Amino acid sequence: TKEDFEDFEIDCIVSNPPFSDLLSFQFLEHSLKLFPNLPHVFIVPNYILDNSKNRSNDLKKYNITKIVKLDPHIFKASNVVSFNEFLSIINA
Repeated sequence: TKEDFEDFEIDCIVSNPPFSDLLSFQFLEHSLKLFPNLPHVFIVPNYILDNSKNRSNDLKKYNITKIVKLDPHIFKASNVVSFNEFLSIINA
């Protein structure tokens, strides 16, 4: 709840929500409800933003002003696989 954060001075919300299409947007909705006037940064895989026919409508609804797509291999050293790599592993 917003009351949980009353003792903190908050300038920006930065989140790494679950990598699930539905949960990522639920996190975004909840955060925007609690802090509608703060800038938000959400770190999600590209497929969260790319995998829906209605995604552009969702992005407009949430007033997303900028999307920065990172190189798909940026987290290679962490052994985090990209979504396409994940699909090739499970479909092998």
